[in-house]
Parts: sequence; C-alpha cells; structure tokens
Amino acid sequence: LYDQEIATFSADHVYNQADADGFIKLFGLPITVQALKKKKK
Repeated sequence: LYDQEIATFSADHVYNQADADGFIKLFGLPITVQALKKKKK
C-alpha cells in the first residue's frame, strides 16, 4: 500500500504542488456557495 517512490510531497515529478490550490478551491466550493447564499438573506 505504501510506495516511497510515489508517496511524497517533496519537490519532485510525482506531485505538482500547484495542484493543491485547485484542490482546496474545488472542495471548498460548497462552503463558499453556502456562505454567499446565507449572505443574500
């Protein structure tokens, strides 16, 4: 289950650190929409 060749968050070719920004925005979208809807009321 654990392969040190691919299980890393250091600077290498396996994981692109820039992907984290998109991941956070995508998974935070429902909370953002909910807050905007609540603000409109």
